Amino acid sequence: MKLKVVVSSLVTLGVIAASPLAFGAAKDLTSATAPADADYPKVGGNLGNQNYSSLTQINKSNIQNLGAAWSLDVSAAPTTKPVAAPGTTTTGQQTSPLVIDGVIYSDTPNGGVIAINGKTGSVKWKWTPSVAANGFAPSGTRRGVSVGDGKVFTLASGNRVVALDKETGDIVWAVQPTGPGGASLGNVAKVGTVYWDGMVYIGTNDAGRNAGLAVRSSDGALQWFFFGAAARGLVVTDVNGVTVDAGATWGPDVNGQSCALTAGAAPWMHPAVDPELNQVYWTFGNIRSCRGRCWRQPGPPARIARQDSAVCPYPRIRAHGGAQSGPARPARTASGRSVPAP
Repeated sequence: MKLKVVVSSLVTLGVIAASPLAFGAAKDLTSATAPADADYPKVGGNLGNQNYSSLTQINKSNIQNLGAAWSLDVSAAPTTKPVAAPGTTTTGQQTSPLVIDGVIYSDTPNGGVIAINGKTGSVKWKWTPSVAANGFAPSGTRRGVSVGDGKVFTLASGNRVVALDKETGDIVWAVQPTGPGGASLGNVAKVGTVYWDGMVYIGTNDAGRNAGLAVRSSDGALQWFFFGAAARGLVVTDVNGVTVDAGATWGPDVNGQSCALTAGAAPWMHPAVDPELNQVYWTFGNIRSCRGRCWRQPGPPARIARQDSAVCPYPRIRAHGGAQSGPARPARTASGRSVPAP
């Protein structure tokens, strides 16, 4: 099914009539609880992922009167950046469009990004990478872009994070974040990016070991990362002063290595951010058998390691071997334990 963006005339009027809230406009991204308003500036609606709008012009008394003002097939729309190209018939989409200052920003099914005039449905620009045009190919299905610092942040092939100029769709930078010695941080391919205060937060998916990471919005430089599973021998001290042998929590080695290196534990959902507490929150999932079997597959019993469901590192510090960007304080899990490092 091709994605079609539809805007009603009442939605357009609602955007015009909306007034700033007491705690600032939604697009300012200064609060985890400020609801979306004329803008829907982040996947999840706001930094807290509450998916709520404060607009009231559309309600149960008039919703039956809504009608489409325009529609757009984002696959069929021609590419304008980095080089002009015809549209495609590619289908399949899992994204959540953003709206900022009357412009809709969205992933496209064939791995690009599109900017659309919210009133008219006209395409402002559409970016689709290609090896011939810019040296790398698009990624597949992604779950949303983020916007900030004059840029739109998305993903591309080769575990790339890409920043596009918000006004033109031109590439500003493209990076391939890796751990020490070029070690993989997981697959940077599907997860919606999140922007806040000069940083871009990115989850990973579907690898044997997966990390949450942060890059600088100005140039894509890796600031920090942490894995959802602690390597053997890692001992951490949590915010309450309790020391834990985090690596030992994954049990004995299987086939000569720690289960933490192959058991998944992926932060594949976009995180939430709390500016007041200076924390970013990720959920981790997709735990796997240490013998390489997914939990749903048949076969003999295999050890399944326990993983915490959420972690909340401080968003502007080093959390697991990344570059120092603030005072080093331990990250915390939902149970109060420090987040394991590699």
